Amino acid sequence: MWLTWFGTNHEDEGTSIKEVSDGYVVSGLYTTRPILVKRGFNGAPVWEKYLADPTIHFAEGFDLETISDGSFIICGGIRETVTANSDVFVVKTDRNGNIQWSKTICGVEHDGGYSIEVLDDTYIIAGATRSFGAGSYDGYLIKISPIINDTDDPLAIAYNGNRDLAREPNTEKLHLVYTRMDSVIYQYSSNGGANWTTPLSIGRGRLPAIALSSDNLPSVTWTDEPGGLWYRRQIAPGVWGDVYRLYYPVSPLDPFVNSPPAIAIIPSNPDEVHILITRTGRIQMNGVAHTVEDCIFPITNPEMRVFELIEHGVGDMYPPLRSYPSIAHSPNNLLHLVWQRADTICYATRQIGQSWQNWGPRFGDQGIQSNHPFVETYGDSVFVVWQNQANGEVYRGSRYLLMNYFLWGNLSITPLTPSIFSGECIWTCYYLYGQDFFIIRIRHFLEDISWTTIT
Repeated sequence: MWLTWFGTNHEDEGTSIKEVSDGYVVSGLYTTRPILVKRGFNGAPVWEKYLADPTIHFAEGFDLETISDGSFIICGGIRETVTANSDVFVVKTDRNGNIQWSKTICGVEHDGGYSIEVLDDTYIIAGATRSFGAGSYDGYLIKISPIINDTDDPLAIAYNGNRDLAREPNTEKLHLVYTRMDSVIYQYSSNGGANWTTPLSIGRGRLPAIALSSDNLPSVTWTDEPGGLWYRRQIAPGVWGDVYRLYYPVSPLDPFVNSPPAIAIIPSNPDEVHILITRTGRIQMNGVAHTVEDCIFPITNPEMRVFELIEHGVGDMYPPLRSYPSIAHSPNNLLHLVWQRADTICYATRQIGQSWQNWGPRFGDQGIQSNHPFVETYGDSVFVVWQNQANGEVYRGSRYLLMNYFLWGNLSITPLTPSIFSGECIWTCYYLYGQDFFIIRIRHFLEDISWTTIT
């Protein structure tokens, strides 16, 4: 016989227990966060894993189930803030308690999940709801579809455009972020995508973007449903630092981030982070403001962030008049930015220590009636890729840094001729709206382009 415990001098509890091959796993509450605890058959501690971000007000795991591969699924309740209603909370971990994805199922009143069962490839949750039913609290059954099934191919489950990819220079080392349900997932490959690390949840939200610091550590930014802006980085290989909330709309009248953010990091001491966003929402006398902005801060202290306005326009709330920013920096640390101004692709640059220079439209008729631009640099050139709405084809513009104008052409009909050059490549993820997801490997000034289609 033995006795063991976990917790602090606050209210802590265990709510569900399962026996596994080498001990016991318990779900419960640790102060204000759900926790998963493993003990050996003799009660000795093995590991303890938090199941929610410390920024939330309160969350608890009520029930725990094991899955055939040794992983775990937990359900419970969560309150994001002091004034928020409680919602059903579901989190999936691997066999070591590392979060693979999490999901909040929201209603208009208080809800909670108290029991969960695994049925074939789906999860069934039983709980209580005030959001639905006859009134007061009623029984609540939720079935989560198999769209969240795990797979060994991270690109296969990055199915909805919520992904970004960064490559360490002169290597096949890839850093990938994407969303599964409302979890921001990070994975790493050392061999060009042939093998990947276990999915790791680094935050909650959508539309993530990733960049590498001067020491090749990933920094990730993302937004969420209300239109906030978040940031997290690796502070050492494999070690993630705190989650920072860079911006959050407090009221419905506050501006909200309306499209995926973009991120670039300028080598310095310390490195300088630039997160490009487009926001909608500040109501003015003649309409609603739409902006392009740069969130700037030293990588070691996101609390020192400042927002620099690049472009401003006024119109109706929808559709957004400024959206889909993309940013890159050239070897001389000149920053290059592209974005959508309504349906026109625009371009701006920024020298170190100076303000942004807005060049406006730079891509002729091919850059009108267009969307989803992407910018990348190589050597002494900058390249921009975008999709034309009128014909559905993909165009690209290229500019030598010593010139102030772009040359452009139709990438959709670029011949895939073998490259006579070796060495450096550009890797990027590109999503054709409403179609397939591509990994594009561009070798030496777009002379050799490899496409990998991920449907």
